[in-house]
Amino acid sequence: MAISKNSLGKKKTVLMRVDSGQHVGMGHMYRCIHLAKAMELRGFKVSFACRSHKDNINNLVSKNNFCLFEREPDHFYLDKNVEPANWTGGSAESEVDFIRDSIKKMGQVDILLFDHYGIDYRVEESFSDHKRFVIDDLAKVDHQCEYVLNQNYYAKFLDYTKKINNYDQCQFFFGPEYAILNQDFFNLRDLQFDPIKQINTVSSFFGGYDVTGESKKVIQAFISSKISDQVHLNIILSKNHRDFQKVSDLANSASNISVLNFVEHMARLIKGSDVFLGACGTSTYERAVLGVPSVCAIVADNQVENALLMAKNSLIKLLGSREVGSTTVDSWLDFFDDIDLSQLNENARTFFRLLKQNSSYLSNL
Repeated sequence: MAISKNSLGKKKTVLMRVDSGQHVGMGHMYRCIHLAKAMELRGFKVSFACRSHKDNINNLVSKNNFCLFEREPDHFYLDKNVEPANWTGGSAESEVDFIRDSIKKMGQVDILLFDHYGIDYRVEESFSDHKRFVIDDLAKVDHQCEYVLNQNYYAKFLDYTKKINNYDQCQFFFGPEYAILNQDFFNLRDLQFDPIKQINTVSSFFGGYDVTGESKKVIQAFISSKISDQVHLNIILSKNHRDFQKVSDLANSASNISVLNFVEHMARLIKGSDVFLGACGTSTYERAVLGVPSVCAIVADNQVENALLMAKNSLIKLLGSREVGSTTVDSWLDFFDDIDLSQLNENARTFFRLLKQNSSYLSNL
């Protein structure tokens, strides 16, 4: 798609309301930053409004040269057991006040973008004089907006008719073709799918916090597996993870395991892997666009339905049950000891063909 600036050279302004932290993860923030970069190239001026939750990555906003409006949550300590409706850390009224204050500081906002499970129509209806863009994954809460983007494979099977108060006035963008990824992934994408002929490198990443401890399970299984002396294993895990030292000590017991606490070029690392072990969120599409086979574990409630449908349609290999964190050392060991390379390639080939970059929705804003 050709990049075009907004008419008359006037930049449309966008305020993204998104959070990161121990209870909500990092994925929402990363995809908003990727989207902000794409919008900036098309002539939009983007700013962020974020709460300063525990273990947030708000610093990435400024690091990527976007303006950040920050406010502490009203309830400072939140963890993964808190209901999503409370993930902002404040009431709907508090949210409206925070967003209005951010708009006032910006001077003008044309588009309000929400990527937050804790924000619904109670906040959105207060901003009817703006275009409201919601990035959604679940269709579980009611919204009032002009645009909805759901990048998940199962999005087209969801019923939004009763979830969007102004449904007839809303535009929808559904499916992996609208996946919001770092442009690096599309830049490294091959024109044709190239099947894996031999497994030399396996890499794993289960999100910024690896809440179900998959990295430790994977290493324990790998060390006991038949392929442990033939394959190199990369484990990507934040040094702030509760088990980082234990995982590092386990890895040090083998010469062909590397623990990486920071990866500057994730796209290159995935591209250089023959098989990738990971969660069932946005990273699934990152692997798919590069044609790398995915072996997945469900690590969050919002991944369940999408993961089951992708597995049913032979796009990924899914370990464990539909329960979060249901994989075990034994289930990972069973995978390592009985790798079906032909099936992994076929899964990756099918998924690769589905992932075609579509950013046409940006022209509609």
